[in-house]
Amino acid sequence: MKKNAVAIGTSNLEWINILLSYYPKDIQENFDIYMFVDTSKITINQVRHVIGNHNVPIFKKATFVDVRQLYKYYIEKHGYEGKAKEFLLTHGAMFKILMPIYLNEKFGVERTYTSDDDVFIFKDLSYLFNKYEGYAFKKENLFYLRNKDKYETLAAFNEMFESDFTLEQVNALSLNCGNLLYGIDPKLEYYFERFMKHSWSHHMYYDFEGYTSWTVEQRFHHFNIHRLLKEGHKVEPFKGEDLRLILSIGKNPPEKSLKSTVPSLLHYAVGKKKPDFLRSFLPGIEWRYGFKYEPQFELKDKLYCVPNRSLF
Repeated sequence: MKKNAVAIGTSNLEWINILLSYYPKDIQENFDIYMFVDTSKITINQVRHVIGNHNVPIFKKATFVDVRQLYKYYIEKHGYEGKAKEFLLTHGAMFKILMPIYLNEKFGVERTYTSDDDVFIFKDLSYLFNKYEGYAFKKENLFYLRNKDKYETLAAFNEMFESDFTLEQVNALSLNCGNLLYGIDPKLEYYFERFMKHSWSHHMYYDFEGYTSWTVEQRFHHFNIHRLLKEGHKVEPFKGEDLRLILSIGKNPPEKSLKSTVPSLLHYAVGKKKPDFLRSFLPGIEWRYGFKYEPQFELKDKLYCVPNRSLF
């Protein structure tokens, strides 16, 4: 087992098939692949089948982790009960915090790059583990504390993280946690457990709908990055050539796709508009890769024939 890992959380066969279709060929990675599979939506054998259709050696050697079993392991280890237990089982994104914790504990991994499955990997990611010596993240201004409960949220998270950050300090830097590069952090599991058991985390998840509820996990990462910086860890933002984050569908003509810059990884974090983005982007990169992707799973016979309606 290598000391570096790329951990990908997946719940959609089409996104994984797209990732594998454009993954670079004939490279020697300095990391192992770990697939964290949400088995409430797809099976590990289904993911293995998708991988088997592609000549991507590192994925054929991937280690698979059942996210539901991962949750059960930490429910027992941390003693989660009641709201905390349900929070972990139903939020849907908490496994991304547990990825580096689990891989270090079970496989001795020292540095973990965590990613969602709605990504294109256009280049070998090996160099990232050398370029960024500590932690790396993607800056984003969505998750500043601005709502009417901002001071209550600040106080609650300061309690969880045993910190005394001011509103100005935490709002000076925010991030998107879809892609993070971790080092070894002995305190991460400790603060995750405090976060999971805290009543304010439960309040944000259970008593709100939409944005506040589904961004609770992002809020953990927001404060954790500030905690790492305060403790003197090396923490850097990803540069644009390393990670491009798509948060909305742009107005650029598809034929210009990837003609100026090809990032190492492109994350199309556009929610339910993923099919709309792909409908334009996939034909737009045909000039570079010599083929137009044809959907085979969730979007089969649907993607290119519904031009004006989101499919999800």
